Parts: sequence; C-alpha cells; structure tokens
Amino acid sequence: MKGKIDKRGYLWILRDIYYKEEMCPIRTPANKITFTCGDWCALFGEPELVINEEKHTKLWQLNLCHRTLIFDEFTDER
Repeated sequence: MKGKIDKRGYLWILRDIYYKEEMCPIRTPANKITFTCGDWCALFGEPELVINEEKHTKLWQLNLCHRTLIFDEFTDER
C-alpha cells in the first residue's frame, strides 16, 4: 500500500491509480460533519520506518486511532 501526508498534514492513500483523501471514522450523532484524517488529531501518530533485516524490507508504520496502517511506500510532505 502507498500513502502520504500532504503539506496540510492530511492522510492520503493510493487507491487504484489515484490518491484519495482519507476521512476520520469517528463521528458522533451530534457531529455529522466529516473531517479529513490528519495530524490535527491527538490520536494520529508519526510515521515510523520499520526495517525487517531477515526479509531485507523497509516498511512504514502509521498508528491511528483505531488501526495501525503499514505502507510499502510513504511520503511525508510536511
């Protein structure tokens, strides 16, 4: 999977041939507004490079509120 954080701090994931802006999955009944997933959130982690020396691979790990995403390629444009 390929992803990026744009210059505004928003998360984008490559879907097919286009990057799509990812939306925050947390919505309350009182708050029907959707927000872009990004570094504005206290639960948005910093991307970490993870190296697997046995398999000779480099992956990027991004911890979010409900899930940890693993990327083959990741760009941080901040």
